[in-house]
Amino acid sequence: MKKEPHIHNEPNHSHLPHGPSSAGQKRLWTVLWINLSFLIIEFIGGLVTNSLALLADAGHMLTDVGALALMNIRGAFLHMVADTMGSVGAVVGGFVIWKWHWTPIDPLISLVIVILILYSSVGLLKEATNVLLEATPSHLDYSQIKQALENIPSVRQVHDLHIWTITTGMPSLSAHLRIKTDQSDLDSWIRCLDACERLLADQFGIHHSTLQIEPENFTHRQNLCHPT
Repeated sequence: MKKEPHIHNEPNHSHLPHGPSSAGQKRLWTVLWINLSFLIIEFIGGLVTNSLALLADAGHMLTDVGALALMNIRGAFLHMVADTMGSVGAVVGGFVIWKWHWTPIDPLISLVIVILILYSSVGLLKEATNVLLEATPSHLDYSQIKQALENIPSVRQVHDLHIWTITTGMPSLSAHLRIKTDQSDLDSWIRCLDACERLLADQFGIHHSTLQIEPENFTHRQNLCHPT
């Protein structure tokens, strides 16, 4: 019995996450220097005004800056933007205490900072959870992608379709393509793979795919290992 070839389609991709763009790095460093400036201002202001909010936020920013190299770039950027907004509030609170001695603003500013941190963390945590669980990315429709692949003329059926995310912004896909009988020659299979690859990249932004081609009458063998 002739064994059908097993073809994988993995064009021009790397299994390593792509690094941030130079523009992204520039924005990140800009936010970093802003946070460092606010850290110094908050620390001095907290000592002068005896503001718990200023000193607490300065300590929080110090840990963020120190751990930047260990954090996800997008997460670090969003988190530090929230820190910057919180720092502005803390500085304003310190000024109010120094100028008018209205101390209730201190716990109010602390509450605002906590809310900002929680708000900036929820979306990132949800996205990270989806990556860990290998869930279908929220911006991609599983049924729509399956239907689009099956609309390719040479494809009879798509099964074992799996869509997940390797890292943030890098969706991946694997699937088995059952090809029509009159398209069973190798050249037709290559054309089919090329059509699928172009469709996934152009319509759905998926550039990392593994596709297995199968003839229309192919039957998977189940339970290859039988206990005796």
